[in-house]
Amino acid sequence: MTKDSPITSILLAAGISSRMGSIKALLPWENKTLIEWQIEKIQESGIQEIIVVLGSNAEKIKNKIKNLDISIVLNPDYEKGKTTTIKKGLSGVKNTESDIMLLAVDQPRHGWILKKVIDDHIKNQTLISCPINKGSKGHPIIFQNQLRKELLEIEEKTQGIRQITTKYSTSVNTIEVDSDTVNIDINTPEEYQEAIKIFSREINFE
Repeated sequence: MTKDSPITSILLAAGISSRMGSIKALLPWENKTLIEWQIEKIQESGIQEIIVVLGSNAEKIKNKIKNLDISIVLNPDYEKGKTTTIKKGLSGVKNTESDIMLLAVDQPRHGWILKKVIDDHIKNQTLISCPINKGSKGHPIIFQNQLRKELLEIEEKTQGIRQITTKYSTSVNTIEVDSDTVNIDINTPEEYQEAIKIFSREINFE
């Protein structure tokens, strides 16, 4: 990876949202839907190639984002787990030289957090980068281009990307971020309400 190497973002939005009881991607978030807000923040971070992977409720979600400057990929195997969505997203990446940033639609992150992780990853040319807050690693996770082959081989039975982050644990670059939002993962109505509270009390809420 060179200092000017681009990064492609894969936004995972194919899940069933069974515990939420409604479509997570379409939850209200700052006068937008959650997925629209997420795409906006990724664009603000400077990333030009954004792949959005859809599966469950694909048409409803697609109608909200079809006019945005993104590439939409459909994962017909979404019920088989997140690894299938990651691999389908990788298949849609046009830039063969870019590093890969993974983020799920239920993990909203401030634009400044994304940019901080991206800038540090490029500056230090690390193999894997992610934010950390109060000792707890969060998302997004950025993988150097040379790990694409291994990302394409991940399986649910071997814990997906955790297999890679564990294998290269000594090469993971953790970027200290002073924000509780880096560990937000919205799966239930209660977690959705808690996420809104966390964002609302931070002065950088966008």
